[in-house]
Amino acid sequence: MPPLLNPEHTIQYEFTRWDMFMNYLTILARNRSLQVFVPVCLTICAGLQLVPKLGREPAWWLILSTAFYCLGFATVLMLALALMGFLNSFTGKHRGVLGRHTLEITPEGLRESTDINETLHRWTGVTRVLSVGGYLFIYLGESTSHFQIPKRDFSLEIFKKFEEEVRRRANL
Repeated sequence: MPPLLNPEHTIQYEFTRWDMFMNYLTILARNRSLQVFVPVCLTICAGLQLVPKLGREPAWWLILSTAFYCLGFATVLMLALALMGFLNSFTGKHRGVLGRHTLEITPEGLRESTDINETLHRWTGVTRVLSVGGYLFIYLGESTSHFQIPKRDFSLEIFKKFEEEVRRRANL
């Protein structure tokens, strides 16, 4: 790996299969398209269940059965996401994704280095920075987070400085 240009704005972290799995578990909280699509689908499905019963069953029963249906829908969706996430995260080699990552803030953009590759992501491409749970997500595009940085490897002070500098440089 080449020498770091800016050591005070550089972090290194280990990305594991569990981190990849957590990405799947948080996708509904982070993806704006899914935040619209899932409730719309849920509303349509609940409506298709509810409309034929209108006027034939008591209102309290319709409300209770619709709530139960929505809960079942959400449970099946979460279990499916968890299963897909688990299978994807714990099968395959995922070269260049798993392992040690070095992320450096440079005047041109974010420079990412792993054992497999080195990439420069220009500041104009950084569209969103989101802190969810134990991770910092840096988006390159409206709905795709390229970086999922686990906070566990850093002190709160170092991590806050890094996040603030990324936000400042990306004008977010």
